[in-house]
Amino acid sequence: MLNQKNLLYELEFSRIRSFITNYNPRKILIQIADGLKFLSRYIIDYIESLDKDIETYLSASPSYGACDIPVDEVKALNADAIIHVGHNPYPYMGYSINIPVLYIEAFYTGDITEKLIKSIIDVLGKYRDQDIVLLASIQYIKLLDKLYNILKAHGYRVKIPRSNVEPLLRGQVLGCVYSTVKNTGSNTYLILTSGLFHGIGVCLTKPSAKVFVADIIREEVIDIGNICRKILAKRYYIVSNLINNGFKTATLIVGSRPGQYRPWLIDMLYKRLIVNDVKVYKAIVSYLDKDRLIALDQALGSDIYIVTSCPRLPIDDLSDFYKPLLTPGEALMVLNESMEYRYPW
Repeated sequence: MLNQKNLLYELEFSRIRSFITNYNPRKILIQIADGLKFLSRYIIDYIESLDKDIETYLSASPSYGACDIPVDEVKALNADAIIHVGHNPYPYMGYSINIPVLYIEAFYTGDITEKLIKSIIDVLGKYRDQDIVLLASIQYIKLLDKLYNILKAHGYRVKIPRSNVEPLLRGQVLGCVYSTVKNTGSNTYLILTSGLFHGIGVCLTKPSAKVFVADIIREEVIDIGNICRKILAKRYYIVSNLINNGFKTATLIVGSRPGQYRPWLIDMLYKRLIVNDVKVYKAIVSYLDKDRLIALDQALGSDIYIVTSCPRLPIDDLSDFYKPLLTPGEALMVLNESMEYRYPW
């Protein structure tokens, strides 16, 4: 049996075995988050050890989450099953995937180092708030209880909130699902993760919050207040400018992937826009990048663009686009003439 400690991530291979036993697939598409693609060969080899007649294909396309199931690749291959590694199921699928999908989480098997613990205690000690909300991205969720006990031992009142959105785990945050934040009354958050992505998501959801990122990989704690203030200042400027100056045309950018297609949102925004005498175009895309956006603007020339697929695209990847590129929440701020920040919808 593979020693998973050597991989730094725990995979439930028994669930793969049960999945294959239950559905007897002959052709499986495997989708793995880019940071975990090094696990691919172990999963493929394991499947072949169960049944050498099963064809396995690894999706080499980028994987941005469980919302991003590559149905076009499934259709091209005529695959009869999908194994998605790195996330639990996305709760808001826009349409059904007509073949079985197995979602396998990859839980980090490393520990919270003494260096990171010291950084957490030192940084939090500079602030008076003794009420801390602990959150984590899915890989590090199993370390929350240990961190909870460490902070409790240092005198903090600690909460790991539960989400009212299934199947999110206790304390889990996603890029566009922060129900664990909205369900708390506290104002200081510590997110166990790697990178700033999820910390910024907490700021966007609760702009008044004090947000710290405990970065497992860098072994340091980052106060992302200044980063969040800069991001929000830019978003508020775009919204305020549109409220004051108006616009005549808008394009709704629709995502084609199952978890990024939101017909209820598209319909609602379309109706709100036309009631305000705005000419509305609609465009659909699998992946939106700057080149696609420039080509779209050359085609339609709208005053504003609203991304209904992934609300982080206007804020992160495409924040420097030369025309207003809004999240759905920001579009509603403009239509409601409200300066209360709204994320994501």
